[in-house]
Amino acid sequence: ALKEAEEVRKKAEEKYKEFQEKIKNLEKEKERILELMKKEAEAEKERILREASEKAKKIIEQAKLLAQQEFEKEKELLKIQATEKIINLATELLKKNITKEDHQKLINETLERMVS
Repeated sequence: ALKEAEEVRKKAEEKYKEFQEKIKNLEKEKERILELMKKEAEAEKERILREASEKAKKIIEQAKLLAQQEFEKEKELLKIQATEKIINLATELLKKNITKEDHQKLINETLERMVS
């Protein structure tokens, strides 16, 4: 009975050592997997940041282009409005200051240019 108990104890110790080795290997595997996951997460983070930065640059470029186009459009509109006001003022000044003789002279000059 003592011999059997000794064998059972020996087998139990062997199993215990075997399990300890498996636990040790599992710990190493866990560390390896965690390290791999950290590297993959870091790579994914970098990719996301790079894409976000590229998108932000495109948005800024589009906004600048749109702002420039709007500026040019408004500038042209102001030119047109200024030209219309100048024409209206000139027309009013001519109406107030032109005599019948001046009017007839302008008509004659215009007709002469058209004929020649």
